[in-house]
Amino acid sequence: MLEIESVQFCADTDGDGHSDYEEYYDPDYDPLVYEKRYTALEMGGEFTLGFICGEWLADDHDNIYYFSGWLASGFFVLGDLRDIAATLSRGDLVGTGLNLAGLIPGAGDAIKSSTIAITFVSKHPEMVIIIYKTFGGSFALGISDNVYDILKGKGISDDILEDIVKSNGDLSKTINAVRRADGMAAWLEEGRLVSGKTDPWVRDIGGSGWIHIRHNHIITEESGKVENQFANRFGSLYLNEEMIKELIMDGAKYGQKVNDNGVYHYVVPETDGKILELIIGSNGFIVTAHPLKDMK
Repeated sequence: MLEIESVQFCADTDGDGHSDYEEYYDPDYDPLVYEKRYTALEMGGEFTLGFICGEWLADDHDNIYYFSGWLASGFFVLGDLRDIAATLSRGDLVGTGLNLAGLIPGAGDAIKSSTIAITFVSKHPEMVIIIYKTFGGSFALGISDNVYDILKGKGISDDILEDIVKSNGDLSKTINAVRRADGMAAWLEEGRLVSGKTDPWVRDIGGSGWIHIRHNHIITEESGKVENQFANRFGSLYLNEEMIKELIMDGAKYGQKVNDNGVYHYVVPETDGKILELIIGSNGFIVTAHPLKDMK
């Protein structure tokens, strides 16, 4: 029996006119996600339109063929356009060996290409993963080649990565991400310090993310000496900073919302009810996290 988490007794879960069985075995499609399919003629037409109109009509064309045409417009002459569009129109995208990744220009034109990608994804955030898979990480939104694989290796699904992009997150600086039960994607970035300093140590005010958390709560010197508040509060397991990151992600995933200011509380297992407090932005960005002191 084929198990793909599709709707029971429904042959076409995403309602795109193609059966779940067909899409499960087609690497270009997902049985759980509605995807418009283009005819060979439409592929060529979208590519040509993207080449000619670029950003002008990009709002109304959310497909890889239009984007590829727009990208190619800065580096190809009309003869190249004619040949590529004709190849697409014949449906020979694979058969002729045409690789859209071949549209990526040399290093001298990389900045221009990245600008086009960023502009296109800002209009159609759901396209970021498709662009990444087609053109590679260093090209799509300035993501390094390893970032996507690293995040996927942590078990982060494509839909969560898409939500991060839609919420103006920075994938290249994302440490980890989870999906909460309420459907919100929550993620931790490297972050930044605003007022914090290390020599001499000065508490950070206005910063966010991991760097802010580490500075104020792991290497804090507020008591006059270096102090790891996580280890002091929750046990020696949290002398390991990687374990603290995991704890924060557990808190983001399972913590209970306390108020409308983005405050969440998570009861840390095996600590006699001690609480981790998190502040999570309305878009899912983890601003900070720290042990909650006992209420007097």
